[in-house]
Amino acid sequence: MGLETVEMMMAVEDRYGIRISDHEIGQMQTVGDLAAACRKRILASRENRCWSLVNFLALRRHTRAFLAQPALPIRPRDPVTLVIPPAARRRYFALLAEQLHLGPVRLTLTRPQRLTFFLLWACLAGWLLGQTAYDSLGATALFWAPSAALLLIPFGLSWLLLERLAGSVPPRKLATFGGLTRRLNEQTTASKPPANAELPFIFSELRPILAETLGVKESEIRMDSTWKELGVA
Repeated sequence: MGLETVEMMMAVEDRYGIRISDHEIGQMQTVGDLAAACRKRILASRENRCWSLVNFLALRRHTRAFLAQPALPIRPRDPVTLVIPPAARRRYFALLAEQLHLGPVRLTLTRPQRLTFFLLWACLAGWLLGQTAYDSLGATALFWAPSAALLLIPFGLSWLLLERLAGSVPPRKLATFGGLTRRLNEQTTASKPPANAELPFIFSELRPILAETLGVKESEIRMDSTWKELGVA
């Protein structure tokens, strides 16, 4: 997903108070597909249904099935980390992304893991810089700053690798089942729906947004315009 696509989708999501998953974005071929996805959520917001209850019950059902505990008590305020074991959290969120279209969730390290990581790197940095400091007045001292800068590269790469392999803590907004339910609500309904839910009207609202974020003229944007025609990679 290119930067122009990210900017475009953020503007569209902010306009209607919705969230569109990366999977759904990848399936969109034309501007009309985007307008239809927005209209689907706008119409859902008008239905006489409690989407928070619907989505929470679906989330609870999938969680119980995942843990093979059909009677497991789960409340909206319960932290995910107290219900889902650390080793199973990556598979759990992958399941939610596949079956409930939750979208990708970046799992981070626990506080002890972060502390241990920083301490190890602080010791390594101190040792390496100490090796170049044997002559503080000589030319070797000039390598202190470059050495410190070069350490940032393996530091960042090792952090990303460790987070990918051992990350088990969801973001704060998704730390509870209530937070997950709110995310699902955004995937289902629009919190800022327009008064008119007809497709031509939605397209007329999307047109200036797309023109501004993609840097094209409004006249070039049609319902059947493909993203490739609009210069989106």
